[in-house]
Amino acid sequence: MTPEDRKFLKFLWSGGDINEDHRITRLPFGCKTSPFISSSVIKYHITKFEADRPDSVSMLNSGLYVDDLYFGADTVREAFELSSDDYIGKWWF
Repeated sequence: MTPEDRKFLKFLWSGGDINEDHRITRLPFGCKTSPFISSSVIKYHITKFEADRPDSVSMLNSGLYVDDLYFGADTVREAFELSSDDYIGKWWF
């Protein structure tokens, strides 16, 4: 989130006699655009690996929705290879 936009995302913390004004500095959960922004950032970074792992990147681009991944394969072996890809293991935590 850019510093000039942070003034628009704030919350008030009320703790007894003290009220504190806090600004959000990261992508907040619950904003209308958060799912789109999150997906766009993930897809941007996925494309960096297209030359090395075209099948995995294609699967991620077509099967990723926000933070959920769904995919299928023609064979059990192909599904196992895609799900066991080292790159995918590094991306998902």
